[in-house]
Formats: sequence, structure tokens, C-alpha cells
Amino acid sequence: MHAKCVKHGFSGTAVWNKEIKAVVGMVVSIDTSDNRTTTYMIPASQLIKAWPELGKQRKAGDHAKVDSERRPRESFIYFLPYLSDRSQQADRLELTLDECEDCLHEKPLVSIIHGDEKECHDKFIKRLHEVMLPQMLCEPGRVHVDLTMVEWPSMKEDIKMRCKKLTNNISKALTGSRRANAGEIKEALNRKISPQMIYFTLPVAAWEENEAELVKYWLQYWNEFPDLNAGRKLMVFLCMKYKHIADNHAEGSEMYRKKNDAARHFIHALQYVEYANIIGLTLDELQAVAWGDVDMWITTYAEKFCNDTELRTRAMDYYKNREKVPMLELAEKLEHLLSETWRKEGSFV
Repeated sequence: MHAKCVKHGFSGTAVWNKEIKAVVGMVVSIDTSDNRTTTYMIPASQLIKAWPELGKQRKAGDHAKVDSERRPRESFIYFLPYLSDRSQQADRLELTLDECEDCLHEKPLVSIIHGDEKECHDKFIKRLHEVMLPQMLCEPGRVHVDLTMVEWPSMKEDIKMRCKKLTNNISKALTGSRRANAGEIKEALNRKISPQMIYFTLPVAAWEENEAELVKYWLQYWNEFPDLNAGRKLMVFLCMKYKHIADNHAEGSEMYRKKNDAARHFIHALQYVEYANIIGLTLDELQAVAWGDVDMWITTYAEKFCNDTELRTRAMDYYKNREKVPMLELAEKLEHLLSETWRKEGSFV
């Protein structure tokens, strides 16, 4: 195989196959005699023959085999629709990273993502982690961003207890111990070479009177967080999911509307200037997707794998009498259309 990022000293490194999401071998040597780097590896099957216990520990051999057969179509089709739209958020984030990437070790990016719960925040996080951030960050030879999920504290408790729980949850997620101090958390992050992405999820349906105070505490926590070693990159995200209100007359709709309004008001009034040691960023609200964005998505992504004429015709028909479609509903429809218009010769390159 050919890999420019592999150099002397990489012997023993695992070889990761991005398509099947599994380790397929171990690097043993390189050859640079023909003006390009040729990397040699021992296949995982041979390693397991030499050390049978390896196969027993992973239990992934059979899974990887199954996944390698289904992923090129089923798994890829599942995620592809979520690449439609979100250009506003991507442009804003890329512009911010272009300006501040070199100082992310001393001023972490702390960003709020917000939108209706039908806009698939979890898939946007996945897109950030697997597609957007690896493309935006200037990381020669690196394509991986570490992802850590931290639980947002439960509701119905006083603010002091919730702040303490938030601190403990961060400590537990990053060090394995709820009692680690900021210095110990800092050292845990310094030991990780890859850029670090940490995210939290706040369902606005559970927005409490002290929620704004807790979000401000969260911002202050990162504002006071000690500097990491030069070259490290820390990015923190809070997903705020507004409650979807389909029926204005349904039970509880007025209560949820008030909670949504309170959260939106807080976000719009937020002043990051109060937090001088972070790079504060509120991304544009995640919105339902218009036809123009789907048309661009077909041109940019889907036509590589599908009969784009048929796909575009059927997608246009779906958008008749629809100005915008929530991402949750749209992704389900596009996944169905992709399956029906898939070309066997489509390439994943």
C-alpha cells in the first residue's frame, strides 16, 4: 500500500481500514526507493494465526467480515443523506478555525449548536467529527479527531449541585475519575496527540429556570481551563435541541414553546466577550432543508453513486408543495431513493 504519512518508526502500528472500520494489519516496513513511500504490513489474519488469543479478544473478525460486505452500500447510504445542506454552519466554523487554529491549545473553541430536534443533531456531530473537522484542521498526516461525549447534568436540582455534577462528568469522561482536578484533566488531554472534540447535549424540552446559569457555568469552566501544550487542539460543543411542536393545540405545546423561546433568547443575548480565554461561537440555527440544497447535494455527492437523473426527478417530485423538509424526514426519504437508484459501479473514492 502507499501512504505518505508513514515514516521510519511506525513499525508495529495498526493499519486501519476506513471503509470497514476495522484493523486489517500491522505495519512492518517501508520502501522509498522509487520516489514514493510503499508500506508493507502483516495482514490481521496472519497475526491471529501467530497469536490466536488476538482473535478471541477482538471478536471483531466476523463482524468486520459482515460489515465489509454491507458497508459499501447500506452503511454508506445511511449516512450520505445527512451531508445535504449545513453549508452556513460549515462556512462559519471553517472561517473561525482559519483565524484561530494555532491558538486552540490556549483558547479552546467553545461552540453552541442549536436547532429543532428533528434536525438530527447527532448526525451533525458525526459529520463534524468524521468529515468537517478533519478537512478543516491543518493536520499533516493526521485524519483522526478524538471524540468524547459528556453527559449534561440531570434536571430538577439546584444550580450548585448541577454545576458540581457537570464538573464531575467532565472529569469522568476525560480521565476516568470524577475527582480529577483541572490540572489532571489538562495532563490527560496533553497525552492525546489528536485534536480533541468534546460534546454535550441539552434537550430544551427539559429547560429549567437555572439552565441559563448552568450554560454560563459551562462557558466559564472552559474559560478558566488551563492552557494545553502548544500544538494541541481543543474544541467543545453544546447541542441545544429545541422541542419540535407539530400541533399548536397539543397538550404541553404552550409549555414547550415557552422553553424554546427562553433558550433562543438566551442564545441570542449571549455575549462571548465576557469569556476572554475561549473562542466563543454560536453556529447558525439548524434549519429544515430546501430543494436547492438537495439539488446541490445530488451534484456534489449522490451522482457519484446513483442514477442522478432518476434520483433528481424523484426528489423534485417529493418536494412538490414543500418549501423545506426537516432533516429527519428528508434523510429517511433520501435513503430510500438512494437505495432504489444505486449504481453498482459507484466508487467510494
